[in-house]
Amino acid sequence: MPEFQPETVARRSLLRKAAGVGAGVVLGGLAGAMVAAPPARAAGMQAGWRYCVRCAGLFWPLGNKGCPAGGPHAAAGWTFQLPIDGYRLPNQPEWRCCMNCNALHYDGYPDPDGRCSTGIEHKRTGVDSNFALPANVGEPAGHQANWRFCLRSGAPDPGCFMLFFDGYPNFKGICPAGPGGHLAVGWNFAIPVYSYAT
Repeated sequence: MPEFQPETVARRSLLRKAAGVGAGVVLGGLAGAMVAAPPARAAGMQAGWRYCVRCAGLFWPLGNKGCPAGGPHAAAGWTFQLPIDGYRLPNQPEWRCCMNCNALHYDGYPDPDGRCSTGIEHKRTGVDSNFALPANVGEPAGHQANWRFCLRSGAPDPGCFMLFFDGYPNFKGICPAGPGGHLAVGWNFAIPVYSYAT
């Protein structure tokens, strides 16, 4: 399980930043998962990440490829914005984009880097951002919770290490490391949302 590394934030600083997000109007998202209206795009964030309805993973849509279900990822629902190099809420860094499958995966272990849908380990991009995901913070306004780390493994594979949406009781997506869908372990991540597309 990835180690949780909270970021220290002064209470007054946190309240000022939270006030900037605004309460928002509660909207339905991804089959009724509750999230609030998206905050304005912030500095230190990368907007454009999408949920794949085929594998349940979070992926980068440019150069879309490598869904574990075969072919390209299929986007639906929220567009997410990921914090880069830290965040105002307790978070876990070392989440990266795989250059082979476009999925967000945990890259904080020395080795291995998780099973990619291409049949090899994930490989982060050369000019890669270090994403810091809000962890175990509930579901604050402007975020969607129930995103989890996958540790499904099938010998000799270590697991896929992808971030996937675990908010559906009967759908765990497709895991490249073994049958049965993704296997959630560790922290519950709340990912900042940016916009919604049907």
